[in-house]
Amino acid sequence: MTNRDKALTAFLDCGTDDLSILDDVEYDVGKIIEELYAEGVRPSLNAITSTVFRMGAEEMAALLAEEIRNAQDEFDANPDYDKSVALNELLFALGQLNPHDDIGWHCNCLDTNVYFARNEELYRMYLPDAIERVEAHMGFSF
Repeated sequence: MTNRDKALTAFLDCGTDDLSILDDVEYDVGKIIEELYAEGVRPSLNAITSTVFRMGAEEMAALLAEEIRNAQDEFDANPDYDKSVALNELLFALGQLNPHDDIGWHCNCLDTNVYFARNEELYRMYLPDAIERVEAHMGFSF
C-alpha cells in the first residue's frame, strides 16, 4: 500500500479496495467533499456515496418533473379521446412517484447499494431513460 493509498483510506475511513466504488461516479466528487465540509460533515466514503445517491434522487425528481410537464403539454394540446385517456393514465402514474421517498440506499463501503424502495415497476415502465441517465451519473445501478 502506497502512502497515497494510506492517506486516502485514512481520510475516507475505508479500505483500499473500497475506493473503487468512486471510479464510475460522474458527479464531481471534489465538489461533493467541499459541500460536506460546508455542512460540517466529515467526508468519509460513506458520506460521499450517500451524497451521490441523494444527488441521484434529486436528478430523478427533475427528470420526472420534466416528463410530467411534457405529458401535460401533450395532453392539453391533444383533443383525441383515446390519446387523452392514455396521457391521463400516464399523468396519474407519474403523479404517484416521488424519488425522494421512492429511492433508498445503504452505504457501507463495498456493501453499498441504491434501490427503489417503492414504485420500482412504475419507474421502469415510464422512466427507463431517466433511470439509465441517473445510474450513469451515480455510477451505480438500481
